[in-house]
Amino acid sequence: MFLEVLSLENNEINDTFPHWLGTRPKLQVIVLRANYFYGQIIQSENGSYFSSWQILDLSHNEFSGFLPATYFKGFKGIIHLRDVQTLYMRYFVFASISDWRFYSYSYSVVVTMKGVDTKFERVINIFTAIDMSSNNFEGKIPETVGNLTSLQVLNFSPNKLKGHIPSSFGNLIALESLELSSNKLDGEIPMQLAGLSFLEVLNLSEN
Repeated sequence: MFLEVLSLENNEINDTFPHWLGTRPKLQVIVLRANYFYGQIIQSENGSYFSSWQILDLSHNEFSGFLPATYFKGFKGIIHLRDVQTLYMRYFVFASISDWRFYSYSYSVVVTMKGVDTKFERVINIFTAIDMSSNNFEGKIPETVGNLTSLQVLNFSPNKLKGHIPSSFGNLIALESLELSSNKLDGEIPMQLAGLSFLEVLNLSEN
């Protein structure tokens, strides 16, 4: 049985980023929000890492350092969505660290989208989101994020990111919500964002 969804949200886990999850070939959703994960997410040149990921939620933790630019290259599940089906995902529920049970039914996940926490009762494998909000990430936003052409929700706020908004964001043709508020970004808003026809929410406040 392949692990497809892993949700550990709202616990008190104190650890660094579990890099080994990148080797799981069928893992599509990982939710680590609202824990005490910390430290820098180490870059990887392994092109097969995270190849199936479609939802990544690391929000409300204590991660720091640069955003993992090389990981964004490996998110083939967000770059190209081919299996457009409404298949509901199986996942592990951890009642405690020492006690886990397997369930198979429709999965729900909370994603900070359009400024509010939105609960999706049924996550289908055509929904894509990256939420790294409420951490201590710093440095520039990698241009490689613009390769994620099927991405629908992107939230990098608040953090300590600086520099300009990459013009490659104009390639995010499926994007509906872009939140970059409460960082240290500067420069001009890329004119390429005007071509994002599905974009409903753009929050660049407090930069």
